[in-house]
Amino acid sequence: MKGNNHYYNLLVIQDPIPGIREALLEVLKDLFQNRFSFIGDKASEINADYFTHYRAYGIYGWILEWIRAGYDATPSEMARRIINLLHYHSSLMREV
Repeated sequence: MKGNNHYYNLLVIQDPIPGIREALLEVLKDLFQNRFSFIGDKASEINADYFTHYRAYGIYGWILEWIRAGYDATPSEMARRIINLLHYHSSLMREV
């Protein structure tokens, strides 16, 4: 992991590359807007925009905390954590 830290650190430095944080959030939002859809009886009751923001900011925050904690988990462990987070409420969504 040490070889890639400097890339991840770009997200938390005091004066980051302009737009890098917003770009990451847009990629995460795009994943949920264009790669997933809601299913089931409750699908019509879910505000997709709110849910997209909730998921994107949740994952973004987790990534930031991982960096700020000094990479307290291996990349594989972090990926597993994110996958577990994505499976939360997974009965409401499916990948398209």
